[in-house]
Amino acid sequence: MLERIELEQQREAALVELEMLRKMKEEELMIQQKLEEQHQGQLEQEREELKLQNEEDEMLLQRKDQEENEKTIAELTDRLGAPNLTRVEELDENGQFESITDLMAEGEQESSQLT
Repeated sequence: MLERIELEQQREAALVELEMLRKMKEEELMIQQKLEEQHQGQLEQEREELKLQNEEDEMLLQRKDQEENEKTIAELTDRLGAPNLTRVEELDENGQFESITDLMAEGEQESSQLT
């Protein structure tokens, strides 16, 4: 009879320990779930921040492209190594080619002769 009481007490202790382990496992799963939710929230926040940054970068690039496209020919020819875009050849009244730069030089000579 004494053995039976001891066995019953051991059984009760084992059941209590088993219940405690079950509760601990539940808590561990809840903690893991909360950590996963936090991690997913952080990933989502980072994704949104990256999306906004990409949009800002894209807008900046579009603005720079637009500014680049708005530059005048004069601005483009001021750069070193740019082709000389000011020389233009036209037909004069007699049907002969005459360049604009030549006309400018003639005009300067005429104005210097007048003074």
